[in-house]
Amino acid sequence: MNSQISIYIPAFNAESTIKLCINSILSQTLQPHEILVINDASTDNTHKILLSFGNKIKIINNNINLV
Repeated sequence: MNSQISIYIPAFNAESTIKLCINSILSQTLQPHEILVINDASTDNTHKILLSFGNKIKIINNNINLV
């Protein structure tokens, strides 16, 4: 990651799309400085999927849904 671009992704029960979303960002020619995903108290496998990206992303987990 080498640019000054930050990507913020809100996620709530996004297990069907979050992997595709992050992989799309990671496949771009210009890589962001950071990818920050805000997991808004998902009750599906979103958190587990996010963890599979290791240190490529930063995760903020909300304990309760804030929407």
